[in-house]
Amino acid sequence: MLSFLKAAGIVLLMASLLFGVLAWNFEQPPYAYYRIQRFNNGASQTEVLEALGTPSSIQSHGTRYAYSRPLSWGVLYVDFHEGTLVGYEYDR
Repeated sequence: MLSFLKAAGIVLLMASLLFGVLAWNFEQPPYAYYRIQRFNNGASQTEVLEALGTPSSIQSHGTRYAYSRPLSWGVLYVDFHEGTLVGYEYDR
C-alpha cells in the first residue's frame, strides 16, 4: 500500500508540473513579438520577413501577417501597406 501511495504521489507531482509548464507557455507571446519591437513603421516587408520568418497565416490579401506558436493563446498581427510596415498588434 505504501508503494502505491508513493507512485500516486509521484504521478500527481509530475502531472502538476506538466500543467504548470503548459499554463505558463500558454500565456507567452509568440517569439516574433520580441523581434518586431525593433522595427519602426516604414520598414520593408522583406526586412520584417527576414527577422520574423514565415508567418503562421497571411490575411487581408497579403497585407496582414499573423504569427503564433503551438500551445499559445496570443497572436501577433503585423500590418503592411504597399510593402512597408504600418503597425503591429499583439492580441491575447
